[in-house]
This record gives sequence, C-alpha cells and structure tokens, in this order.
Amino acid sequence: MVPASYEFSNGRWVRSQAEPLANPVLHRAEEHLLKGEADAALDELDDLLDSDDTTPDVRRRAMLLAAEAHYAKGAYVPARDLYEQLLEKYPGTEDASTAAVRLLQIARHWLALAEAGGDDAGFSAVRQKSHPLFDIDGHAIKILDFIQQQDPGSPVADDAVMTAGDYFFRKGKYHQATLYYDLLIDAYPKSPYLPQAYLRAAEARLHIYDGADYDKRPLQKARELLEAAATQFPELREKRPEIYKRLAELEERQAERDFRVAEFYERIGKPNAAIVYYQFVIRDYPDTGWARLARTRLEKLGLNERAEAPPDLGELLDRAIPGFLKTARASAEPRPQGGTTPADDGRSSAVQTNSPAGADNGPGLLPPLSRSGAGTTGAPPELGPF
Repeated sequence: MVPASYEFSNGRWVRSQAEPLANPVLHRAEEHLLKGEADAALDELDDLLDSDDTTPDVRRRAMLLAAEAHYAKGAYVPARDLYEQLLEKYPGTEDASTAAVRLLQIARHWLALAEAGGDDAGFSAVRQKSHPLFDIDGHAIKILDFIQQQDPGSPVADDAVMTAGDYFFRKGKYHQATLYYDLLIDAYPKSPYLPQAYLRAAEARLHIYDGADYDKRPLQKARELLEAAATQFPELREKRPEIYKRLAELEERQAERDFRVAEFYERIGKPNAAIVYYQFVIRDYPDTGWARLARTRLEKLGLNERAEAPPDLGELLDRAIPGFLKTARASAEPRPQGGTTPADDGRSSAVQTNSPAGADNGPGLLPPLSRSGAGTTGAPPELGPF
C-alpha cells in the first residue's frame, strides 16, 4: 500500500485527503522533506526535473518540492529562482500561490539584512546561497516587483507593494515610496493596507516638498490624501484629530506659498498681480496667519479690503491682465455636446476610493506572514502623529 501523500497548506506540510501522487519520486521527496532531509529530497528530484518526459503536473510539483528543499536549507537564492519559475509558468495554481508567499518572505528577509548592514560573513553567503553578495535590497525589490507584475491578483500582491513602499520610506527615498503607495491606492482599493497607504503617501510628499519657492503639487496631493483618509476610513477615527492638525499645518504651508508669490510680484513692480495672489490667500486660507498678513499688504497697496469674502476673482484677474474678462466671456459661449467645459481654478480636488476590505493570509514557515507589514523586517514605524 502506498502511504498517504502530503500537501502544503497554511504554511506547513499536512497529510493530503486526496489521492496520493502516483509518481513514486515525488512521494519519496515529500517523505525526505518531512524528515528534514532536504539534500536527500533534492537528490530524488534532480533527475525528475531534468527529464523531458515529465508531465506538467508532476514537473510543477517537483519544482515546488525542490524550492521548498532549498528554502528549508536557507539557500534562498536557488529557492527564489524556482519560486519565480513556478509563478511565471503556472499562474493561478495553488503551487503558484505558495510560491508568491515564499517570495514575499524571502524579499522581507533580504530587506532586513540590507537594513542591518548585510552579512558579516561575506563570501559565506555565496557558498550557502543564502542571499546575493551585492545589492541585497535591490534583489529584494525586484522580487516584490515580480510578484505584483507577474500575478497582480495574488493574495499577497498588495503585501509586496506595501513592503516596497515602506522600505523606501524608511530609507528616506520618498519619491520611490510614493510610487508604491500610489500603486497600492490605485490598484488595490480593497486592500487592508489602504488607510495606512493614504497616510504614508501624504507624509512622503511632505518630505518631498522643498518649500514655498518650489513646486506646490506635493502639498496639494498630500492635502487631498489626508482629507480622503479623514473622511473615508472609519478605522482611522482615533487618528482624525492628528490628521486635522496636519491639515491645518498644510494649509499654513499652502498659504505661505501663495503669499510668497504675491510678495514676488510686489517686489518686481507688478502690484495688480500681487493683489490677485494676496486675495487668493484671503479667499482660500482665511484662518491662517498669512491671510492676516495679506490683508495688511493690501492696505499698503491702497486696497482697503477687509470684507470676509474677497472681490470677484474675474475682476481681480482683469486688473492684473487687461482684457481677461473679455477673453473669458468669449470662450464661455455654449459648445457642442461632447466638448469640454471651462474648469474651475484647479486649486482644490478630492480623492475618492472604496473602503477597504480583505481577509488575512495564512502563516508561512519562515516568520509567519503578516498583512500588517510585519515579518522579517518588523512592523514599519509610525510616521509622526500617525
């Protein structure tokens, strides 16, 4: 009688309830793995993997068993190669799902090594094939990209994206971090990481912002993300006071930027343009200190405007740009259906997304796989007030 076979389930090998695999080589390799005899399992599988007569089902299973044997030995480089082949050649299978989980764990392990300064043993890594000798974090990021690109519907694809974003954030590489956070927001609207991705994408952009004399888009995007986080995710309820505090700080920064533009126009002798931007500050950021300063500057420019609402924006622009209203009215004639309509001033927008949902994955054999970002790298640090 052929003993019962085994299958990989919830991070460990268990006896299968299905019929045992007919191939005796696979059966023997499984038995060796269960006994902790990884080298013996690989010896059994070598010929099977090299044979041209192996059926696709047997080859797929042999690849998984060989990858698991390397993984058990700590030889993560050849294990990585086999897991990637599995994911590429047999997408959508249970073995491919197992491969994706293992690849994520290997990538997190390598990122942890990179952050710790690498392997002090040096060339022992080459002999043991535990990790690449050079550019460990680069290889890890490639694995994470591979998971997402090769199988974007994988249960751990969003884990891979968030892991990469958090790594770049911790390294201070905020531009790269925003790419991954934005990808998660756009591609995985039901990911449980979504609320944290909104907060960290905003925080990364605040680090990117260079000051009032530079591009304002990072500030605008950060504000959109924080407003969305505060209104769309009930799980962030306890963090809302800090989010609103950060939004108030953002408003001060945005007001400062428009105030500095107004100062620039005033300095180069274009008071009408300066008036327009001072009025922008008063209109858009009325509760800031910059709005109070803007009113003072308007008085010095001979415009004693203290009303709560600033003058009509079109009139202000017509003062700064003679003929503006005439041109605007001409362009506002009715257009054929399907044409574009005049946009607003583009100074604010909102981000909309679905509320998150998702179930946890089962644990793996190397440290248990966690959807909270924990693993071999540990949980990502909290960012400021968030």
